[in-house]
Order: sequence, then structure tokens, then C-alpha cells
Amino acid sequence: MNLSRYDLNLLVALRALLEERNVTRAGERLGLSQPAASNALARLRRQFGDELLVRSGQAMELTPLARALLDMVTATLTMAERTYEMTSEFDPVASTRRFTVVGSDYGLSLLAAPLRELDVVAPGVHVRLDLLRAEHLRDPEGLLRRADFMVAPRAWLHGLPAAHLSTDEWVGVIDRANRAVGDRLTMDELRTLRLVGLFDEPPGDAHIGRQLEVLGIESDGRISVESFLEVPFLVEHTERLGLLPRRMAERSARSAHIRLVALPFEAAELVEMLCWHPRADPDPGHRWFRTLLGAAAAPDRVSGS
Repeated sequence: MNLSRYDLNLLVALRALLEERNVTRAGERLGLSQPAASNALARLRRQFGDELLVRSGQAMELTPLARALLDMVTATLTMAERTYEMTSEFDPVASTRRFTVVGSDYGLSLLAAPLRELDVVAPGVHVRLDLLRAEHLRDPEGLLRRADFMVAPRAWLHGLPAAHLSTDEWVGVIDRANRAVGDRLTMDELRTLRLVGLFDEPPGDAHIGRQLEVLGIESDGRISVESFLEVPFLVEHTERLGLLPRRMAERSARSAHIRLVALPFEAAELVEMLCWHPRADPDPGHRWFRTLLGAAAAPDRVSGS
């Protein structure tokens, strides 16, 4: 393919326009005037033979082609940025590199302590933390073409280089005023209490939802969320039961009207891993960042469970 036929700078404009869905904001992000950003959009529309952005009320929406292009252009530019950032050495003090980490709110909370060091050891480095969504779990390798790292349970990963971040046990959380339940749930209580579930379709058999299914436990009136932090607030002042990693449950109990209860079965531990695309293995900056996050151990290729 003869790339000289194309203005590759338009890919940068395309990503900004599709992410911002606003010509003025995209121009500001790119350091362009509004007319120049509009001109870039017009050229892109001619290039792809598609409107890309269409008016919907007061907002602009992506066309079906634009939605497909967004993931592709993000992955392409991420790989290009990594190419130019690849050096034989990495100086964190002088670097202005950007890293993106995707994970659940619980997974990202594990990074808070190491990231406090950035202001001292790498003041110019930027870090973006994005929330993990259920669709990411169906194609983690595709996600890691666009992001530098993903924090996810070991049971959800297959064939990716990864390093251990944390191990935690599952506990139940109920409203603090619920005295019908003791300090340890019974199997009958587990079957009858309305459950706040985490991730409706988890891909790993070791996920707590899958473990309940193996025990033949289903809950009517179930609420499912993709946020660990929401669980305590969906439980307090109700008769519901939530399931959380112990460390998050203990922190939540300080502010939410909940208390912890032990589970009536031996649940598999929640093992959180930091994983990345194999192409990033030789990148010195990437190695430095994963060491900063506490994942300095030699990477294992996670086979899943």
C-alpha cells in the first residue's frame, strides 16, 4: 500500500473529532481554529464517503462507520505513538510519556499507592485510568492494542503476559441494621436474599457469580452492576446482599451503612493481574511503569481458568 497517497495527520484529527463529537472541542484539543477543524472534517468525509458526525438534537452522533473507525484509529495511533516512544533507555524524570490503564474501579484502586510516587519520580509522565466494561472482557487483546495495561482478575485472562498485583477474599455485605443475618451467612440465606451482582456475564469460571451458579444459587430480583463502588449503596437500607473483595468492603463500611458477613462456602480468591500486549514486552518505558505499579515480577502468560 502506498501510504504517501494519504495525509496521515488526518488520522489524528479523526480521532479527536470522533472522541469529542464536537468540531470546536476537537479543534481546541488539536490546537486548530474552528474553521481549520471543520476543514479537516470535510476532508475526512470525502476520504471515507461518509458523514462520520451527524446532528442529533443539540449533539453530534457518530455514524455506524464512524463507530467502527474509532476503535481502529485509536489502535493505529496508539501503536504509532508506541513506535516513536520506543527507545533503548527510558528516563522517567525527563519523560512526558502517557500511559493508559483500564480496569474496574476496584482494580484501579489498587494502583493508588504506587501512583502517588509519580510526582517525585516522574513529574512529566501522564496516566489515564479508564473503567473496564463488559465488552472489553470479550476481546482483551483488542483492548490492549489501544491501552497500555489492563487490570483484571486472573480467571478472565487468556494467553496474555501479566504480573500479579493483589489477592483478596470475597465477603458478603448487608445493611448494618439487618439483624436477621448473623456474622456468617447460611446457604439458605444465600439462596433467598436478593443479590446485587457484579458484571452480568463474566467470562471466567472463578468469578464469584460463576461460583454461585456452580452451587445452584440464583437470586430473583437481581441487580447487576459493573462497579464495585456502587454495591454498598445498593445494599444499605435494603434486605439485599452484596459480594465484594474484603479490602474494598472494609473501606466501604466506614462510610456506607453496611457490615461484613462471611460466606458459607470456600470461595476462590480474587487474584488481580496487570496485563499488557505482548508487543510491549521489550519497551523500556513500559517495563518501568509496570515495575512502578508493583508488578516487577517476571511476567507469566496467563492461561485463564
